[in-house]
Amino acid sequence: MQSFKVFTKRIYAIFYVLYNLWLVSAFLIFLSEGFNFSQDLPWFFLFTAILFIAWLIKFLSTKDKKILFYADIAPVELRIYILIFLLVSIWMVTGSATVNSPQ
Repeated sequence: MQSFKVFTKRIYAIFYVLYNLWLVSAFLIFLSEGFNFSQDLPWFFLFTAILFIAWLIKFLSTKDKKILFYADIAPVELRIYILIFLLVSIWMVTGSATVNSPQ
């Protein structure tokens, strides 16, 4: 049972990083193409609902109320998640700048 709790916490942490990367990409798309209410809002609700369901599963299985990652996360693991987020975000921003630059 303990391994299921750890698995649930780590899956939530991974999805939390992916959700934040999706927010970065959505922000970059909004900057270049603008916000289209009928196309963009359903995606926001969908991904936020999935994140909430993942948090709810984590909470019900581990009693961990923490939204940002999880309560007893190892500092090394937290640094790895943050480093991955920062590196991929920088890659997306620089890639977006080169794609959207005038030629």
